[in-house]
Amino acid sequence: VDQDSYEAAVANAVPAELLKKVFAQESQFWAGTTTDGVHHGLGHLVETGLDPLFLWFPDIYAGTCAAVFSADTCKSGYASLSPDQKGMLRGYLLNQDIDVSCPTCPAGIDIEKAKRSIDIFAKLIIANCSQVDQVITNLTGLKPGAVSNYEDLWEITMANYNAGAGCTSTALRDTIQMSKPINWDNVSGNLA
Repeated sequence: VDQDSYEAAVANAVPAELLKKVFAQESQFWAGTTTDGVHHGLGHLVETGLDPLFLWFPDIYAGTCAAVFSADTCKSGYASLSPDQKGMLRGYLLNQDIDVSCPTCPAGIDIEKAKRSIDIFAKLIIANCSQVDQVITNLTGLKPGAVSNYEDLWEITMANYNAGAGCTSTALRDTIQMSKPINWDNVSGNLA
């Protein structure tokens, strides 16, 4: 996992230590799907957690959509798909790239598929970062680096990864409405 995490981190401009800590925290480096079938892969991804990936990586959306739907359906973009269509795309990507369960493999895990999934998780972190950047820009009219610092922005990004854009957006909005600085302490205090 070390080399694959490092390579994915470098390729996607994600701090390598952050990527590895996500895997340690979320799954303790166990790449399988949880017994409840809800959390998948090294980053314990839930299905709806794939939304930022499809929104911020049009090439991943296009490739996945082309494998599932017609070109006509795919041309309008992920945001315009119906909830059922989005669910089908998320399910397809989970099965193809994230769920590494393999009943015939040692320990029930497809190790090569798990290694390949690391790049998806790195991209997913970047997608969440992009989402946080957009929310901050929309709320303040300023670039995120003008209103917060590097470490706090990564912490807010990881909150977005775990809680979703709705919770993070509300916490950011509430922080701004309270005229407090956008830092982790203030934003985390407003997470519901």
